[in-house]
Amino acid sequence: MVTPGPEKGKTVADEPSIVIAPPASVHTSELPEGNVQRDEEKIEHQESEIRDVEEETPIRLDETLDDYYYRSYTEKKAANLDTPVWKLKQCDTFVDWQVCWEWFKGVFPPSEIKFQEEQTYERTYHAYLQESAHASSTTHGIVREWRNMQKEWEAFEASKKEIAVEKAQMAVLKTELEADKAKFEDEQKTEEWSAMGWKKKAEAEAALLAEERKRWKEACERDNNEKRTLRNEAVNLKAEIEKLKKEKTDVETVATKAWSHRERSEQKEVETCETLAHRNKEIAELTSLLLEQEQTKEEHDAAKKDLQLVQVEKAELARRLSEIDKKLEDAETARVTAESIMGPLTNNMLWMQHHGVINIVNSIMNSIKLDESVAKLMVT
Repeated sequence: MVTPGPEKGKTVADEPSIVIAPPASVHTSELPEGNVQRDEEKIEHQESEIRDVEEETPIRLDETLDDYYYRSYTEKKAANLDTPVWKLKQCDTFVDWQVCWEWFKGVFPPSEIKFQEEQTYERTYHAYLQESAHASSTTHGIVREWRNMQKEWEAFEASKKEIAVEKAQMAVLKTELEADKAKFEDEQKTEEWSAMGWKKKAEAEAALLAEERKRWKEACERDNNEKRTLRNEAVNLKAEIEKLKKEKTDVETVATKAWSHRERSEQKEVETCETLAHRNKEIAELTSLLLEQEQTKEEHDAAKKDLQLVQVEKAELARRLSEIDKKLEDAETARVTAESIMGPLTNNMLWMQHHGVINIVNSIMNSIKLDESVAKLMVT
């Protein structure tokens, strides 16, 4: 224990004693080994410095340890670390004036204390006025800044509340949006189902149309076969006409076979009439077939109008109908061509029925050479 001397205005009994010892709340056994070692080194360093100072300037009876610390400062110790001697503890606060006094004792380094001691009273007074004014203005600026910060914080809290309200509104809007989205998805599914229904209906119509087109192709094939047969028969009739012409020449050259040829001609005439009757019957049948084809065409036109309604909804059916129209136009062209072929044939058959056979018979009967041949035969 070191008992310092009395300060100004105090007796030795009034001056508190200074004890250099670790705090009572800290036991040496509880400190870490490294901290204990550093504290021991620090204490040894302080003790060595104190011994050096005591050797140079021994402590006086009226000085405290901290007074001696500041008085013994020299330029030789300028590079050393400042290690003030005070009794502040970690639990101390500035509510106690003694704690404040201890803090002021060790807060300034020795060089600053020397500098202030060398100042004149006038310069110290001026420095005090300037520092007081600067401290006041700085404090006022800090308070103003703190007040602005407080206003900004209040504005931030208000905006934070507004954001919370907006967030709640956004949650409500999000819920409404999800409900609208679910409703939209339901409506979309309904539209998809409706589209699937129309698609199935269009597929059914397409299947029906394919069946109709198949039957129409079969009818066209039968019609073409019948027309081909009629054409072959017309060619055969032309060949028969040529044969009759050849027979007429044979009758003129060979008089002995005239009567037999006449009988054959009459027989052939009868057969020709029967053939013509048969051909007329076939022509009537062809005419009925043409009428049936016209009726089929009208039915197809009605079906085409129905399909045109479906075309508005489905472009694929429109394309197929256009192809069917093209094929119908080809069939119409084939029909017109067949009619153009059948027209002359019908006219030839009618002429043959009303005039051809009669002219052949008349030419045979009115032939002078035939009469002469018959007369010679009768004379002989």
